[in-house]
Amino acid sequence: MFSTLSNITVSSLKYKFFGQRTPIVLSIGITSRCNLQCSYCYSAKDNLSAKDVDLEHVTKTIEEFYALGTRVVMLQGGEPLLHKDIAKIIDYVKSKNMYCSVTTNGVNFNKYIDSLKKVNQVQLSIDGNEELTDRNRGRGAYKMIINAANVCQKNRIPFHFHTVIMNSTTVENSLDHLIALADEYKTYLNFCTPNPTGSAEGKTLADNKHIQNFYEIILERKKNNAIYTNNSYHGIKSMIEWIKRPVPYYEYVAVKDPEAKRYPRCIMGDLVCWLDSDGMLHPCAVKYGQDDFSCSTKEHGVKEAWKSLKVLPCYFCGNSLEFNNLFNFKLESVVNSLKFIFKRN
Repeated sequence: MFSTLSNITVSSLKYKFFGQRTPIVLSIGITSRCNLQCSYCYSAKDNLSAKDVDLEHVTKTIEEFYALGTRVVMLQGGEPLLHKDIAKIIDYVKSKNMYCSVTTNGVNFNKYIDSLKKVNQVQLSIDGNEELTDRNRGRGAYKMIINAANVCQKNRIPFHFHTVIMNSTTVENSLDHLIALADEYKTYLNFCTPNPTGSAEGKTLADNKHIQNFYEIILERKKNNAIYTNNSYHGIKSMIEWIKRPVPYYEYVAVKDPEAKRYPRCIMGDLVCWLDSDGMLHPCAVKYGQDDFSCSTKEHGVKEAWKSLKVLPCYFCGNSLEFNNLFNFKLESVVNSLKFIFKRN
């Protein structure tokens, strides 16, 4: 882990002082298949053409990204635990001594316990209590997540709960319940806003005022040590200020906007990238599926696709706030992240 952190730090410093781009973090979609239908999924509109990415192609892709400097691999979907070769994929990532996380809804969890013991972090997606989670995702979704949490706790697999804030997310049906779950399982919470892509495209799933109110409650509870979350105190305060702007929360500040200097420079597409199951490389989740900003690794190869990613016109947006604070070496974010990296449940 020390060598991985050292590599990440050196690459981050090279970018900060010399502008050298390195895909330190790769979020890779290894399948477009999913057993649920989350209303806010940024990566899928339907499952009609859903498929797994071939194992050989996945490992070759990860190898090529490793050569470019990638040291963090986030296995995504669809639902990654539906991929028939997920165990071999995890083994390959860990054989390269890379930090590996898996984002899952808990399906097939018992089947892959031995493999999941090897990953650095499991992110369990949950919306709140059983009624809300099943309404947003599908019947039985909540029970799968709780089963996965029980398995993690029993087998000392590091995990946390991840929640997307929407208008349907309230203190009563979500926050209070999640805080109780985090306390019960001795783990932490992570919150984010929905991206306007995939299943969420064209939908108003959350408005600024609701998100602002929700984050203000989280901030107050964090100040009083009544919530354990890897959203940093500074990050939450920044998010609240960001959301107060008179534009939708997912809109960005342009590079030439005078307001830009108030925020840390976005590192998406420079230090972080997203690769979908069709082999399209995207600079960030907000630009997911927007061909103007994406490049095909199948057509151009990994190295050329990375080099060819267009410079984003945005300077900053709320969706990548914590990543930006971390890679811009904001002290609280760095300390906060290290604390959670080394925490085991």
